[in-house]
Amino acid sequence: NYAAAQDTINQRPEPQTDEGRQAKQGMQARVLDGERRLSDLFETVVKRARVFQGGGNELTTSSLREGVETAGSHALVRLFPKFAAADNPAWGKVISKARDGAPDALGQVGWTGDVPANPVCKEVLDRVSGAGTSGADIQRQLSEPPYGWPQDAINGALLALLANGNVRAERDQKTIGGPKELPATQIGKATFHKEDAPPSTTERMAVRGVLTEAQIPY
Repeated sequence: NYAAAQDTINQRPEPQTDEGRQAKQGMQARVLDGERRLSDLFETVVKRARVFQGGGNELTTSSLREGVETAGSHALVRLFPKFAAADNPAWGKVISKARDGAPDALGQVGWTGDVPANPVCKEVLDRVSGAGTSGADIQRQLSEPPYGWPQDAINGALLALLANGNVRAERDQKTIGGPKELPATQIGKATFHKEDAPPSTTERMAVRGVLTEAQIPY
């Protein structure tokens, strides 16, 4: 009905008589009535829509919007179950702190323990071999499922590990002295090598205590 009324208005020439103008007004009223009825029908369809999660599980929610958002969230969790470990907007600050040489750069994401024990740093370090692994490979592996980690988190972890001595880095076959010499934009072009585990924070504190007790300057 709506389409027919709309076609009639579009295909007829502009009426020149009072009777013609009245007929056009009547047809315009039909168009408006058709729009209202269509709107009501679409609203009914949307209200009755059902949302199914992959696998066939139906979600019971108060609205289509809520159902789609909930299903999307569930799907993302299933696709990226390890995403939460790196879900922190402060990884960019970790990059800045690590490049400044701060030993507690991971404090920006609330981590106060040893650097290699941080969940993100641990995953990054597990992918670095003694023979060398490119930063681009590490970034690619951890940006894909099941991780989906943002690049700032991967880069921040690499720089924190570099600053802590867990890895060393090379670029164009030249050794990189530390995080200050490696801009975040160049991490993908660098090659990282796993080093023998340096002393932990606890071990360093113990050595300092022995040196202090023996009055040996350090």
